[in-house]
Amino acid sequence: MKQNRTTRTRSSGLTAAAFAVAALAPSAVAGQELAAPGPQVIDRVAAVVGDSIILLTQLEERILQMGASGMQTPLRGSPAYMEFRDEILESLINEQLLLQEAIRDTLITLDDERLDALVEDEWNSRAEQFPGGQAELVRELSRSGFTSVSYREFLRSQLAKQQLQTQLVQRRAQSMRSITVSEDEVQAFFDQQGDQLPEMPARITLKQAILQPLPSQEAKDSAKAEADRILEMFVTDEEEFEDLARRFSDDTGTQRNGGDLGWFRRGSGFVQEFEDAAFALFPGQVSIPIETVFGYHVIFLERIRGPERKARHILIAFELGEDDLAASQARASDLRTQVEEGGDLRTLSDELGDAVAMYDSATIATSQLQSLPPALGSALSVALAGTVVGPLDVGGRPGAPNLAVVQVLERREAGVATLEDLRPQIEGQLRQQKILEAVLLELRSSTYISVKL
Repeated sequence: MKQNRTTRTRSSGLTAAAFAVAALAPSAVAGQELAAPGPQVIDRVAAVVGDSIILLTQLEERILQMGASGMQTPLRGSPAYMEFRDEILESLINEQLLLQEAIRDTLITLDDERLDALVEDEWNSRAEQFPGGQAELVRELSRSGFTSVSYREFLRSQLAKQQLQTQLVQRRAQSMRSITVSEDEVQAFFDQQGDQLPEMPARITLKQAILQPLPSQEAKDSAKAEADRILEMFVTDEEEFEDLARRFSDDTGTQRNGGDLGWFRRGSGFVQEFEDAAFALFPGQVSIPIETVFGYHVIFLERIRGPERKARHILIAFELGEDDLAASQARASDLRTQVEEGGDLRTLSDELGDAVAMYDSATIATSQLQSLPPALGSALSVALAGTVVGPLDVGGRPGAPNLAVVQVLERREAGVATLEDLRPQIEGQLRQQKILEAVLLELRSSTYISVKL
């Protein structure tokens, strides 16, 4: 382990202000010009971090970018400015530590499509700050030496770093479950907000269980027989798997692409039975029919790349009869009755096993109820606190509707947010901050750091 050495003793710079990634600047509020470049600086090394260096021009550029984004910075050359500059240098050191560690972690990757979308969102967000939209943004950028293309490349670079750092902290969080946030810390954070507390819209808090119809044994046997027949066509008749998927698969999302699932890892959202079967195969192997709540799957593994798999599948869905649908309706009606009589929706949902496709609790703005399935949105728009609604048709496979049973816990009018409104966000933010601090302390203890200023 390398010894951590610095030429100056100072705090680790873990305050939110110091670590905030202001590198997405330059930007400007509407009507305010982007900051012009400061005096010419002869370049020198500001800090050494592991096998990388941070140049003085990078530090000065970050400060200029923060000023361009509307942040008030101390007068250049003043004692306050020197202290501010030291804080920003510490934040750059922290960023470099996280970036180096993220690059070393082979399980951390960048999703190019998501990155492109983030760049576009950031670009549009900045353009909205100007009355003249994108045209005015481009004019303002040109004053700082950016073209629209070079600025998008700049945004992409900074957002890529953020994504790598975020993934690193998320991965480390899995091994830091003991890190908790106390009630005093939550209260103190809330009290610090003062008059900055957000206005909350009118909202409704609820619990819901979504029930799905279950197939009869006859329906299961029929699907299994069909899956066996298709597997035989692949193995014996040597038909192409993707052709069979296009002809027979009931998975409308992958059927056109020959059952292609792309690259995926464990925990990518597949049900456990499917995931276990896929990861037990070798490239070129095909599975026996695998039963899940959706039907029977035949899986063909194409490639392995580290922890990732690339596969195709064919789904033979269960054909549900009238008796199956009637049984689902009866289960949902009985569930509503038990909840109305005082039963706990979560406990009762667990007891129903596979019949419950999802259990959830949520707080929804009443203005968003129209985005829910029509039957559900209409019922909730008039439901009183303490009532139970359902069963309600909330969609599902054609001919096999899912049914919702919803318990309305509370309705609240619009108003300033309370501690309970913000508790989940505050707890999450404080825990993430603690995890970040722990990760940085660990990295600082094992990385050579030398501050040259």
